Amino acid sequence: MALFKNHKIRNPLIFILITISFIGFALHTYSPNFYYGQYLLHNTYDEIPQKTAESATNNLIKFFFHIEKPNEKIFTKEEIQHYYDVRFIYDSYFFLFIFSLLFLYVLKPKKKEIISTLEKIRYILLAPLVLIPFFGYFWNTIFHSFLFSNNFWIMQPHEISYYLFPLEFFSIALISIIIFCELIVFVLLYELKYKKHLNL
Repeated sequence: MALFKNHKIRNPLIFILITISFIGFALHTYSPNFYYGQYLLHNTYDEIPQKTAESATNNLIKFFFHIEKPNEKIFTKEEIQHYYDVRFIYDSYFFLFIFSLLFLYVLKPKKKEIISTLEKIRYILLAPLVLIPFFGYFWNTIFHSFLFSNNFWIMQPHEISYYLFPLEFFSIALISIIIFCELIVFVLLYELKYKKHLNL
């Protein structure tokens, strides 16, 4: 296909990066246990009952999966509107993931090309860590103003999300996702490159 004769289009880096990053993102975002672990870490259950927190979390995850609507008895109208905005972003990310898989299937990059790309990606994945020292400023001033056209993301003390998702929740999520993605890259490189040299 003429489209894939362009070297930049044939470069699998962006498609492999999207694929790996989405897997890491999804296994955190759609996993109740990740949220529960964070709640224990941040003493969330001291602020709201455990049953209430877990019920809200399960409802939210099912909403992200398009299985349920947000529970109006748990979330305010502003929270619900924000989560619709968030789900749109998650859905867009998912479609990028599918699109990347299709492109990789069509491109069929060679083994050496995949290995070379993975070795670059393992360093690219570390780049977001530079945000950690000023994560609060980035999260509140840059990130949300870029992605959202309203202020529904600003949680209030009378909203359950205020207690479920403090700033630290997201900084830890970022670090955890990066670590998980690095593990994926390590496993892939091990299978494609190192395992053969170790004669295993």
